[in-house]
Amino acid sequence: MSIAATQKKGFGATLWDYLTTVDHKKIGHLYLVGGAFFFLLAGLEALLVRIQLIVPNNDFVSAGFYNELFTMHGTTMMFFAAMPLIIGLMNAIMPLQIGARDVAFPFLNALSFWLFLFGGILLNSSRFLGGAPDGGWTAYAPLSILTPGHGIDFYVMGLQLAGAGTLMGGINFIVTIINMRAPGMTYMRMPLFTWTTLVTSVLILFAFPALTIGLFLLQFDRMFDTAFFDVALGGNTIIWQHLFWVFGHPEVYILIIPLFGVFSDVISTYAKKRLFGYTAMVFSTVLIAFFGFMV
Repeated sequence: MSIAATQKKGFGATLWDYLTTVDHKKIGHLYLVGGAFFFLLAGLEALLVRIQLIVPNNDFVSAGFYNELFTMHGTTMMFFAAMPLIIGLMNAIMPLQIGARDVAFPFLNALSFWLFLFGGILLNSSRFLGGAPDGGWTAYAPLSILTPGHGIDFYVMGLQLAGAGTLMGGINFIVTIINMRAPGMTYMRMPLFTWTTLVTSVLILFAFPALTIGLFLLQFDRMFDTAFFDVALGGNTIIWQHLFWVFGHPEVYILIIPLFGVFSDVISTYAKKRLFGYTAMVFSTVLIAFFGFMV
């Protein structure tokens, strides 16, 4: 067999291995690659928005397409770029830090990634199936109920899939850290990135169900003429804002807390110093998560 044929076979085997893997390190790589792809896509959308805004009275894009770009940029950055990049780091690093062979539920871990990926693909396929969502990344009612077309429907279905995957991942990480630490790896000996992974996963566990419920109610209003957010029928648009921000404000800390752990571990390691104030930093991280639900 020629060298080229051997290399081709090797690439095919590697690709198939990644498509079927339940190994936490490879799933972490998949999350990072997927997040980087959607990051570039959202960056392109931001570039088009900035070109439109670069001079007054510009007609580079239409008003409707601008609303789609604005909505897709925010939604993609928040749910399909920042989140998978963070979860990819957690997948690749956290089990190694606590001495675990893998996460607690490897198949569920793989399912979490594929739900995220197909959610992102479903959301972006709306461009070719009647138009992308155009109600802003927060999809405030009543605009998200009244907007024509199926863009918001794709928004709901895409976020439901990706959110289910994220929720499964959070549960997986919590169980892994609680049950699969190596002998002698007590809670107060865990690296700070593992602590931030645990705290972030608890935030995911409590925050994402509120978004899931809100999206279900929004879809019922759009598809089945219910009246959860329709004021004319006795509904209340503020309910959507409450449900969304019960998720939305902890989401801010879901994205930043793991990076606090990255900074702490990387800087202390390369400075060849013990992490100063480890106990205080652990408790402050837990308090940040608690107050994230309070503000």
